[in-house]
Amino acid sequence: MSKYNRRKTAAGDGGQNPPAQDEFVGFWQKVFNKITPHLSGFVLLLVGGVVAWFALWGVGQYTTGRKEASSETLAEAIRTYQAELLGDKETPSTLDDVVRYKTAKERADATLSTLDKLDKEYGSSDAAVRGDLARAGVLYDLARYDDAEVAYKKFLGKKPKDAALLALAREGLGLCDEARGKPDAALAIYQEGQEPQQGNFYIDRFLLDQARIYAKKGDKKKAVELYKEILAKSPQSPMKDDVNNHIIALEQ
Repeated sequence: MSKYNRRKTAAGDGGQNPPAQDEFVGFWQKVFNKITPHLSGFVLLLVGGVVAWFALWGVGQYTTGRKEASSETLAEAIRTYQAELLGDKETPSTLDDVVRYKTAKERADATLSTLDKLDKEYGSSDAAVRGDLARAGVLYDLARYDDAEVAYKKFLGKKPKDAALLALAREGLGLCDEARGKPDAALAIYQEGQEPQQGNFYIDRFLLDQARIYAKKGDKKKAVELYKEILAKSPQSPMKDDVNNHIIALEQ
């Protein structure tokens, strides 16, 4: 057998993979097998650190991606709910990638559908927690007060740290009771909202809510007293003009 034929037979593949490549791979595999037991602990730790870094980087990228996606889903729901309704002669269209609807109910239902998606796909995210509060507001606007109360309580049960959102949720519970004809229950919630342990945040709103309840119950004196307390405790309140108008109307 010629040297050429012997080389073909040794390759075992009809000459398609040159024997030089096999010999090269085999050589470095032998070298690696020989040096591996002698690698220093430092090198092994270095390799392990690199692997760990890539693992953490992958988790970070995944977490960041989910955070961005959940925030965008919440933003989509808010954009949908804030979009203007279509006029009588307008046809369904999108404005800035937001679908517009003819009725408030259609718009609210579409918003709730997006919030359902947010809760299902990103239930543990901050955006989903805020989505519970947004859902409660939409349900309240639909006069679904029992469902709104459940959503407010779900939000509060997750113990969010944002004081402003906590105050909004607590007020929302009171508004639900007020809308269902339970002024005393609503009043208790509003009074609790202004307690020191609640952080005294949103106090002007809770005082305003209480004054409204007392005015509805016919206790004008108490209502005026609370309105004046708002001006004393929050002189720069954006509701100052409304408060003064209420005082004038009640004192006439």
